[in-house]
Amino acid sequence: MSNSKESFLAFFSYVQGNDEHDRGKLTFFRKLLQAELWAQTGKDYLIFQDIENIEWGQRWNERIKVVLDTSSILIAIITPSYLVSQSCRFEFNYFLEREKEFGSKLILPILYIDTPSLNDKNDFIAVEVSKRQWIDWRDLRFASPTSAKVNKKLESLAKQIRELIKTDMSNQTVTNFPPNSVVRANIGVNISQIIYPEQGKIPPSHLSLDKPGIKSDRGKNSLQLTILLRSTGDKERDNRRTKAIYGTLISFSGKDLFSFQVFENGKGHLIDFPNDTTRVCPELLARLLKLIGEEAWRIEEIPLQ
Repeated sequence: MSNSKESFLAFFSYVQGNDEHDRGKLTFFRKLLQAELWAQTGKDYLIFQDIENIEWGQRWNERIKVVLDTSSILIAIITPSYLVSQSCRFEFNYFLEREKEFGSKLILPILYIDTPSLNDKNDFIAVEVSKRQWIDWRDLRFASPTSAKVNKKLESLAKQIRELIKTDMSNQTVTNFPPNSVVRANIGVNISQIIYPEQGKIPPSHLSLDKPGIKSDRGKNSLQLTILLRSTGDKERDNRRTKAIYGTLISFSGKDLFSFQVFENGKGHLIDFPNDTTRVCPELLARLLKLIGEEAWRIEEIPLQ
C-alpha cells in the first residue's frame, strides 16, 4: 500500500481474481488510465489499486478505510464475482454513502464481464449499478492492451473523470469533510490571532510532547489535536489537502481526538470527528508539516473525568 500521506483521486475497486485470470489486464488498464489522466489534465492524479491479497476483517478494513477516505471517485469494475465479493460490496456501499453526503456522483461503474445478476431487484448494489450510465468495457477484455480501441476507451474515460473533477468536485467547499465529521459552530476568530510555526520547523514542545502530563507514554491521558487551516482560494486544492490530512490522521492508531479549525473569509468553523481517533506522536506531526507547510496545530491534554 502506498504511503498514507498520499492523496488519491480515484479508488480502483475490482476482484483480484478477475485480474489474475486475464493475466493482469485490469492492472495494465489502470496504469494506462492514470497516464491518460495526466495527458488530459497535466496533473499527476493517483489511482489507488490494492494489488496485495488482504483477508476480509479488521486488518483489511483499517488499511482500505484510509484510502477510501482520501479518494474522490470509485471506479468499480463490474463482473459476476464483484457482486458477491464482500470487500467490493463494502467499497461500493461506502461511496454510496459519500454520494448522499456530498450530493455528487462519485461512482463510475465499468461493465467488464457480462453480469446477469445485475437484474436482481433484491440486490441494492445491482440496482444501483443498473440505474446508472455505466461504461461498457466488455469488448476490451480480449482486445490487445495497445490497440487503438483500448486507447480510445481510456481516453473517453479520462475525459469523463476530468469533467467530473471540473463540474462536481470544484463546487465543494473547504468544509466538505468525511461523513463522520460534525461542524459545531462558527467560532468567529480572526485569523490574525493565530500564531503559526516558522516555515520548515516544528516547535520543540510539539515534537517532544514532554510537557507535564503530556508524554509519548502518557498513560491513560488522551490529547486533543486541532489542525488550523486557511483557505487558499482554490477549492479543489483545499479539498484534496483536507482529505489527505484526514487520511494521515486516521492512519495513526491511537486514542487521541482531532478536529479542524477552518478559516475562510475572516470567519472560522470548528469541525469535530467524533467517531475517529489518532495517535499524536513526532512521526504524525512530521507528516502533517509536509502536508500543511506553514499552517499550525494546537495540542491540548484532555483531563480525565
